[in-house]
Amino acid sequence: TGCASCTLMLKDYPTLFAKGEGDERQQAEQLAKKVVHITEGAPDLIAAHAVIAGMAKPEDHGAIGLLGASMHPSKAVFSPLEGKDVVIWAHSDSSGTKAAEAWTKTLFGVARSVVVFKAEDILPGHKDLNDLVASQTGMRAILSKLKEVGHA
Repeated sequence: TGCASCTLMLKDYPTLFAKGEGDERQQAEQLAKKVVHITEGAPDLIAAHAVIAGMAKPEDHGAIGLLGASMHPSKAVFSPLEGKDVVIWAHSDSSGTKAAEAWTKTLFGVARSVVVFKAEDILPGHKDLNDLVASQTGMRAILSKLKEVGHA
């Protein structure tokens, strides 16, 4: 489903372009090497792309969205993230926290590193990444947190 196709696409994206096809293939190869932001739900996925666009080097980041906290992809589904740095944007509720914990456990031994951010830990009163991005000071706070962990 969604999570499998997104993670597999990151790995296989360069194969859609013939060798020597130029810029498009190089861009696809770079996308396959990114810091990967994992979000819960489509609005946060769109927000993750806004965050990435605001970074000094947006080309070093990619994003995938899991359709909800109840999704629990296997290590096999996450295998295209092998060796990548992963940022999980958890919702600030018990379901979001449990999902982030489960995803982190599954990514252990696959990803090079995993960091989890909850919106309420970045700016109190915010429930998810989408709320943070919509906030007047949210983007600055997000980029500051990412810089602290070396992912900005």
